[in-house]
Amino acid sequence: TDSQFLRNRAHGVQLEGGTASSKSTFSAVSFIGNAGVAVNADTAQWFLAMDSPTLTGNGGTIRMQPQINLSVTGSVTAGSNGLNGIDVLAGNITQARTWGGPLPFVLRSGIVNLANNAALMFAAGAVIKFKGANATTGSFGVLTSGGPIATLQINSGRFEALGTALAPVVITSLLDDTAGGDTNNDGFATSPAAGDWHGVNYNGPTTALALSYAKLRYGGASVNGVPAKMFYVAGGSTVTMTGGEAAFAAGAGIYIESAAVLTITSSTVHDNGTGILVYQSVLYGGNNSISGNAGFGVNNLTPGVVVQAPNNWWGAATGPRHVSNPSGTGDKVSNGVNFTPFLTAAP
Repeated sequence: TDSQFLRNRAHGVQLEGGTASSKSTFSAVSFIGNAGVAVNADTAQWFLAMDSPTLTGNGGTIRMQPQINLSVTGSVTAGSNGLNGIDVLAGNITQARTWGGPLPFVLRSGIVNLANNAALMFAAGAVIKFKGANATTGSFGVLTSGGPIATLQINSGRFEALGTALAPVVITSLLDDTAGGDTNNDGFATSPAAGDWHGVNYNGPTTALALSYAKLRYGGASVNGVPAKMFYVAGGSTVTMTGGEAAFAAGAGIYIESAAVLTITSSTVHDNGTGILVYQSVLYGGNNSISGNAGFGVNNLTPGVVVQAPNNWWGAATGPRHVSNPSGTGDKVSNGVNFTPFLTAAP
């Protein structure tokens, strides 16, 4: 409490070992000018609580393996760090965790995997940023450049993003300063672009998954030359997305396959390679804005299973482009998409 860790040649504090019941608490502690990160918990296995910290001029703020149970509360002063966010390393999450608070979470390389039926929730207002193929580290783990593409993988757990209209969950590129501020601390030197990061892959159990006011942007980085899917749902999963956004993906903004069920309402799907891609799955959607997607607004790869997408805005009052709607000038839809009736104005 009320301590200072100043200008160390490595990290301000190094946390190691411990058990799940171990706990470290820092209250009103200042970390200033440390060459490494303020708090390094890359091998720790415990609860870390920080209340009203000052984090300025360090190589980074907090660096942790994803199993850490982290709480950052109070008035946080953070700026001029090499990374103005929480640096989450690749690894497994095997217990229930909640990510939220005033600092963005950054997955800069590799895969964070949700396993063992664990649950991961992004709380209202949480910002999660991903770094793509240019994300390595230099001395003391400080962010520099180059490295594997960052991905959030859910194989046998439950993932939820529970934002609100006033405090959405934003899942985006590290270079997106519109959410969580200038996290990579380069001013206006860089800007986000489609394909900056890979995606969120949900191949979990068949239990329902809820996304409320979750905004996904700038994903779909290419793997072996093929653009990936920014939000991928498979394995019989049932997903409800309300008030969300899927935008600026290099490939598909949303891809559902293998008997997945997606109900999407009051959301925007725009400026992707393809808006929503469907394969052997069920889609229900209404009151959405689907526009500006380069390929298709909705592309059903198995048209024998008709997807239901009536009462949506397709970017034009004339409706989507399809042979059955010859006057349509909005986003293109494939066969096997029921798009009538359509909205003649944006919802």
